[in-house]
Amino acid sequence: MLRILLISFGLASTLALPALADDMDICRDKDKQAEPAARLDACEKVIAAGQVSGKDLAIALGTRGNALINNRDYDKAIVALNAAHDADPDNVGILNLRGISYERKGQDDLALADYDLALQKRPTFGVPYNNRGTIQVHRKALQSALDDFNLSIKYAPKFLLGYTNRARLRTVSKDFDGALADYAEAAAQRFPWD
Repeated sequence: MLRILLISFGLASTLALPALADDMDICRDKDKQAEPAARLDACEKVIAAGQVSGKDLAIALGTRGNALINNRDYDKAIVALNAAHDADPDNVGILNLRGISYERKGQDDLALADYDLALQKRPTFGVPYNNRGTIQVHRKALQSALDDFNLSIKYAPKFLLGYTNRARLRTVSKDFDGALADYAEAAAQRFPWD
């Protein structure tokens, strides 16, 4: 009887492995084709299975954290992103997402620490420069903000928020020609039919 139970358990776990692999593929979404809800569902299945660790677990937990950010549940997002960071401390995307969570909670010092750590690990990651720049604007450190927006655009030229945030800052600084040029660049990338 025990032998039958062990064989059936082995068969069931063998059958579950392809499903877990399929869920992990959807969770990773390398081709950017999965619907957000389907991706989150697949990642939740991967987490619940408890059979992945390291980078795969970080991806799944990061997706959970991102969904929680979108639902404005920043405290739970931070918990998920802390676990993701523990699973893969070198994942700069996780640090950026956790920074966003802190920023949206009004904890700008913690957000800046995460953005700075992400940039320390990968200085060419453009998105945290933009996010850091928005905090600098709120702190009225306009030159620092402009420097960060410039670096965001340099390293992530397809990231539209870098252009629009720099355009807003240029408008406040009365650099209207520069602002118009940034808005035009953002529009050209958003609507590339020219």
